[in-house]
Amino acid sequence: LAVLLLLEVILRIFGGTDAPNLFVPVGSPRADGSVRMVTEPRYAGQWIAPQEFLNPAPKETTRIWVMGGSTAYGIHYAPMATIPRWLDLMLKEVVPDGKFEILNVGSPGAGLKKIADWQPEVLSYNPDMLIILTGHNEFIHENILMPDILKSGPIASTYRFLNNNRALFRALRSLYKTWATRRARLEWREIAMDGIEKPLLTEAQRALQIERSTKLVAQISARANDAS
Repeated sequence: LAVLLLLEVILRIFGGTDAPNLFVPVGSPRADGSVRMVTEPRYAGQWIAPQEFLNPAPKETTRIWVMGGSTAYGIHYAPMATIPRWLDLMLKEVVPDGKFEILNVGSPGAGLKKIADWQPEVLSYNPDMLIILTGHNEFIHENILMPDILKSGPIASTYRFLNNNRALFRALRSLYKTWATRRARLEWREIAMDGIEKPLLTEAQRALQIERSTKLVAQISARANDAS
């Protein structure tokens, strides 16, 4: 017990398990007070496209953020062929004198939960428009990362409490997610090779996930409305 308490104190002091911000400041503030922001190195390339911007945005610049999963990220496509990039080209063609900046916060495998977690930071940058492209990861994300026993019931409530309030628990959970994700990828390869369609969720789990997704959509929408 003493060892666990010591680890908890160390993790809380150094913040090693807290999810980092998507973007971090680099260098000193400019003459106009703006700060150069870049993609957090732990995210860059693998989870978020490397990019940079000034915070706050330059005057007369319309800044649009795109959030979502792998479709928004542009997985399997070159950076110049992603949805945000096409949007940028279309806007420049339609409004040639306009100043637009498109930032991409698409992340492979991201569902509404991750978008809801990241949305407050994105809104803190005062976007002129926020586009959310999602809905296709809702029935696989929690299933491949979480055992059934942690999805509902009293144990799930305890899990959520510990996850929100204990640094050590979050560290162990992060390790489990890494292992579970790798296992899930192997299972998907086996399914693809065998040509077998395996249901990922029972009807009860599907109904619960729909309920959770509906609540997350309402939360995301409310935040966006409050920020507008």
